[in-house]
Amino acid sequence: MKCLLFCLLFPFITAAQNKDSVVTYTGVVNIESVKKEELYIRARQWFNRSFKDSRSIIRVSDKETGEILAKGVVQSYHWYKAFGKESKIPISYNFDISIYLKEGKYKYEFTNFIEKEDPASFKYSGPLLVTNEYPTKGYRSKDIMDKIWISQREELNTTMSQIVVGLNDFMEKSTSDF
Repeated sequence: MKCLLFCLLFPFITAAQNKDSVVTYTGVVNIESVKKEELYIRARQWFNRSFKDSRSIIRVSDKETGEILAKGVVQSYHWYKAFGKESKIPISYNFDISIYLKEGKYKYEFTNFIEKEDPASFKYSGPLLVTNEYPTKGYRSKDIMDKIWISQREELNTTMSQIVVGLNDFMEKSTSDF
């Protein structure tokens, strides 16, 4: 039930932000009677199991302050229609992961989703924004680029909701010695 409620409310996390703000997924989760040290171990294990791409790395891991800062890579999609045929195009994003741990709770923040693209590309190379308009001149008409841009955000919402549900599920389970 909790998972269903979360999935229904999750798309509104980014919708409440300002029009030109960076897409961010954040939340605070209470897990009663779990010590900060145990949450730290679970968060590290979740990261290592969830992000196997060699470009996904933990940059800061401080057990004392309860802080884990990392770079992640995630694959999502966008829908593209050309010549009457609709296609699902894969997109890889680099993004920032922050997890802050305290006694009985943790906060996560996923932000700065930047499409991994060829450096010679003429496409927009900044972070994914909440706006419904493609932030620069595109390689197609403005209407088509705006639709692609919105599709990217919608598909990323789906991908990130799965990641957040996975994080929350993993953080609720106790770890074993092996």
